[in-house]
Amino acid sequence: MNGERERFRRTLEEIASGSEEAVERFIAVYGPHIRRAVRRRLSDHMRSKFDSIDFEQMVWASVFRQPQRLDVAQTPGQLSIS
Repeated sequence: MNGERERFRRTLEEIASGSEEAVERFIAVYGPHIRRAVRRRLSDHMRSKFDSIDFEQMVWASVFRQPQRLDVAQTPGQLSIS
């Protein structure tokens, strides 16, 4: 667990430093979690009209528009969507 936490924090530091590779890694790891959360929350009516990927991209745009919000996360679990 400690190694995972260190990798997580290092990735966030790399993102803060402007690393596009770190952003790509971050999205590759956490994108499926975001997508599942979006799909769970969209009603059947909304899912038939909109692609859940569009909502996932809006989440990522929100995250990277204000990357300082990631500073509070010390572990991947703190990114969870309730």
